[in-house]
Amino acid sequence: MQWKQAACGQTSDRVKIKVIKEGPGHIGRTIDACCKDPSQMVFAQALLDKALEDYFLIQLAMLANTKVNAYVTIAAWEKTGLRLPVEKTTCGSWARPG
Repeated sequence: MQWKQAACGQTSDRVKIKVIKEGPGHIGRTIDACCKDPSQMVFAQALLDKALEDYFLIQLAMLANTKVNAYVTIAAWEKTGLRLPVEKTTCGSWARPG
């Protein structure tokens, strides 16, 4: 819990970089935690945008909250105002999750 609070609050770049280096599980949970605080949406969006260079949206959402389906998490993130990319489906067409 402490790392979520640190990552979402006024923190140094070093702490923010540490969240990214710890992988998609930490990134997903940090984005999820930040979505619960409207004042952290700028950070959550920046973290999501940066993480999408290395990970898929579904991967981040799957690890963000293991108690719910990844698409539930994605829908919750979208509802808070995060700009989410469309993802390519296995049949080759583009679709928005949810």
